[in-house]
This record gives sequence, structure tokens and C-alpha cells, in this order.
Amino acid sequence: ASIIKEDTLDIDSEDQLCDLVIKWIERDVEKRKESCGILFEQIRLAFLTPEYLVNLEEKHEFLKEDLACMKFINEAKSFKLLPARQQEAQGKQTCLRLTASQEEVLVLLGGCESTTPPYVRSLGVICYSFYRKEWFSIAALPYDPGIEFASCTYQNDIYINGGGSMQKCLLWYDSSKNKWLQNECMGYGRRRHAIVAVTGALYAIGGYDNKLDDGHRMLSSIERYIIEEDQWEMAGDLPIAVSSFSAAVVGESIYIFGGEKNDRKDTAFIQCYETRTRQATKVDAKIPMACKLTKSITCDKRIFLIFFDGRVVEYVKDRKDTAKKPFCRTVGRLTAFQRIHFGVIQHRGNVIVLGGEIDNATLCSDLIMFDPSTTGCTKLRDTLPKPRLIDGCVKVAIQKKYLQTLKEDSPKSTRR
Repeated sequence: ASIIKEDTLDIDSEDQLCDLVIKWIERDVEKRKESCGILFEQIRLAFLTPEYLVNLEEKHEFLKEDLACMKFINEAKSFKLLPARQQEAQGKQTCLRLTASQEEVLVLLGGCESTTPPYVRSLGVICYSFYRKEWFSIAALPYDPGIEFASCTYQNDIYINGGGSMQKCLLWYDSSKNKWLQNECMGYGRRRHAIVAVTGALYAIGGYDNKLDDGHRMLSSIERYIIEEDQWEMAGDLPIAVSSFSAAVVGESIYIFGGEKNDRKDTAFIQCYETRTRQATKVDAKIPMACKLTKSITCDKRIFLIFFDGRVVEYVKDRKDTAKKPFCRTVGRLTAFQRIHFGVIQHRGNVIVLGGEIDNATLCSDLIMFDPSTTGCTKLRDTLPKPRLIDGCVKVAIQKKYLQTLKEDSPKSTRR
């Protein structure tokens, strides 16, 4: 187990490694089957070929007797069956080895590199390798969608939606080809909204449209984009129209936290949209303060919110005591943190907070890690290449051949 757990293990495929482990166990099943759980925890089961994974326990009955082993196998199946949730996975079985053809990276999408005129907005897309501790570039955006766009992932593909300049746009980064493509536009323009992936669809929720009359600019509408059909449809409305909120997914439910209402006041309400029934309701719980510009992230089905003052709040939905209502609880605080327009991702079970803008219009370049298991906060040695306001950031795995060394004059930028 000490050998096969290493990220640096050089193998042709996880199928091959799994074969070797099973052959070793089968040489003395009665004695060695007790090691199944320990060994299978170290195999990157999520990267077995689908046919191999599906037939694994049927071909080897002794695997069914080990609960830990079956847990890891079932988690790998869920990873493959739920492409919309892949970037939330945090088990060892879903982590790429260094010898894989892909590399897990933090991707920065556009962003503003100045807070005073002339505003410099980046068209370049840069990404940070957690393994190599280096920054790279991938294909640049074909155009600037403008401020306050939304972004999400589906498997290892990236979607950018809406924005101040292109309010109806949907850009798709095809990670298999390192290309950005223009997909079907939304029916309603929006910015300051959220877009999330559930099953085989994307959901664009709420937001702001400056073309509407004052008092009606915050949106309640929800549009659904069917990925396979490249087609949008209306999918419902929120009870409260909001912009500048954060959203997170657990199962088939989308949770919307806080935001700004049409009366220009912030709200502490939590709303829930059920993708199966297409119904949205107010949740019988509130975030600790009426607030906009929070960031939310899902880690192993736990939802965490990061507030502008550094508070880390967990939204607790599922409880053993069903008589208790959902609630929010503060679980930690980022040290000396007071900023907006920062980015958040999940990496191996930790929450990574990056960049942003301090009250005095100073841009930040730091990366801060919050560990939910210890509630500890650490400022990482790594930094952004340049301080910036974060419009969008995601974590995906990209083919190594597409990662280009970041140059001083890159990424290209546009002035607005």
C-alpha cells in the first residue's frame, strides 16, 4: 500500500494496477482479502475504464465482502455517473497521479487587473498546477463577456455565462480540444447571477439586467440549458428576485444564499430550487447577516459560505434529528480578511480563497487555505501572477500538452 499510494507511481493505467493488486490477493485469498480495503483505497478507482469498473465486483466475489472496498468502488462509479459533481470530489481515488496525461489545475477566467481607469481586463486564461507549483496559460477567451459573468464546470469542461458586455452569452471551453466555442445564447440577458451544473444541464439563476426599469432589474427567472441539445428553456422563478448572491448544489437541489433585492437592500434569506420539480421556495433558515457578494463551495456534500469579513459559515441541511430545522453555523474565520470579488475553489477537501479587492481599491494576489476538518486557516506561499479582481475561477483537469508556460506579456488584455 505504501508504494501504490504515491502520486509519483509510474503505471500505464489504473486498470493495470488494479489487475496486479487483485492477482496478489488471489494468490492467497483467505489471508490477503483482509487487505482489500487498505489497497483499494490507494487505487485511483475513478480513472478505471468504465467497463473495467462496472464488472469489477462481479468478476471478483471476495470484493463484495469488504465494506470499505465496496465504498470506494461505489464512490468511483458515482464520480463517473455524475460529471456535474466531479470537481467537488475529494477522495484519494479521484486524484490524478503525476504520470497521468491530465493535470489538476486552478483556472482563472478573465478578471480585472486594475480598479481605476483605464480598466484592464484580461482575455487570457491562466491556470495554476498544484503539483508543479507553476502558472500556465491555455486558450484565451474569444471575447470579453464583461464584468460580473458567471462560470461553472461540467466534468472537465468550463462554461462562462452572461456578463456586463455579453449578457446572453454562453461560452464553452472544450477541454479535450483546448478550444472556446460560442454556444446557444440565453433568452434573457443577465449578470451578477449564478450558473451551476446538475445532471445533464446548466441552470442560470437570478441576476441583474440594467436594461430593465429601476425596481425591476433584479431577476427571479431561472433558465435551463440542456448540454446535449445546446438549447435553453425557461425552468421557473425564485420567490425573491436577487443579484450578487452565491449558489451551491447538493444532490438535485440548488441553494441560493443572500443577495441584493429590487429595493436595493441585501437579504439574509436562503432559497432552494429543486431541479426535479422545478419549484423554488424560501428555506426556513437564514445566513448570519443580510449580505451580498458571498462565495459558496461544496466539499463532500457540505456547503460552506465565505463572507467579505472572512467568516466561514456552514449551511447544515441534513440532520439525524428531523425535528430540527436547517441552520447556518460559523465554523471558522480567515485571518485578517476583508475583501470582495475574490474567488473560491475546493481542492482535496480544502477551501482555497484567492485574489479579490480590499476596501481601499487595492487588489490582492494571495491564496488562503481553509481546512474544514480542523477549521484552520493558512496563507499559502503561492500567489497569483498579478493582483486581480476575480470574475470567475474553477478547478478542472486539463491535458498537459495544452499547458503553455506563462509569459510576461501574456495573457492579452482589453481596456474598457
